Amino acid sequence: MGLIVRESLFSIDLNVKNVSNIFINIAKKGLTASYKLPEASIIKGVLLDIYPKVRIRVSDRKILDELKGKQMKFVLVKRKTGSYDTLFFSASSWSILREYGILPEDFEIKVKINEAIVKDNIIPIYPKRDVSLA
Repeated sequence: MGLIVRESLFSIDLNVKNVSNIFINIAKKGLTASYKLPEASIIKGVLLDIYPKVRIRVSDRKILDELKGKQMKFVLVKRKTGSYDTLFFSASSWSILREYGILPEDFEIKVKINEAIVKDNIIPIYPKRDVSLA
């Protein structure tokens, strides 16, 4: 079970060790407001699907399907205002997507977030049922 989100990929200029510059936005109500997670929490999930915003060949679609089920890791960056926070891909998770030619602004992903790690404590995210923000 977990929190299902479907969001576009974005990039900014960022230079943080083990963190990529690629991110998705996530509604605060679904994660940080519900679980009171602190800044820099590690968020883990499973990639459910990838949606191109640009035209791709059918053969490329089949290749992208290989990514389904891959484990993803993010770092939470909380925004002071607005209704969204940011999840930055870990460098290792982003490298998996990058090798398949997944480019920011050209793709959306659907991911199921199933746990947060805060100071070595594992916090299950919606362990009783799937909650969808997709």
